[in-house]
Amino acid sequence: MWRVTATDLNKLDVFHRTCLRRVLRRFWPNHLSNKGLYETTGSTPVSVLIRVRRWRWLGHGLRKSPDNISRTALTWAPEGKRRRGRPRETWRRTVERERNKVGWHTWGAAAASALNRDGWRDLLAGLKSPHQPDEDEEVRRN
Repeated sequence: MWRVTATDLNKLDVFHRTCLRRVLRRFWPNHLSNKGLYETTGSTPVSVLIRVRRWRWLGHGLRKSPDNISRTALTWAPEGKRRRGRPRETWRRTVERERNKVGWHTWGAAAASALNRDGWRDLLAGLKSPHQPDEDEEVRRN
């Protein structure tokens, strides 16, 4: 598990779209929008797939016993201070920000939802909804 910044996600999405356009042999003069590209190929952006896989693993970890090390790692905070400057983007901060967007303000609420596997799968299906730019993509564009 490594941290993925907005810049990393954007680069992965651009590379994925470039590869899809090469497969379809659609080059510069023949314009094809990103939305049209995803509809034509039946694929979703890599950034969405990463988010879904992150939440799939998170649900797996939240269903484990509370004393399991992978579950403990979700709430563990290392001691000490970071150097001065901009806070680093970490995997945990990314997950906590997404958790708050869903409406769970504690890990207990997320764990309770993860125990219901059908509900969790519905949540993952909602995260997969293609062609809907989320707030992070709106920020990247501006």
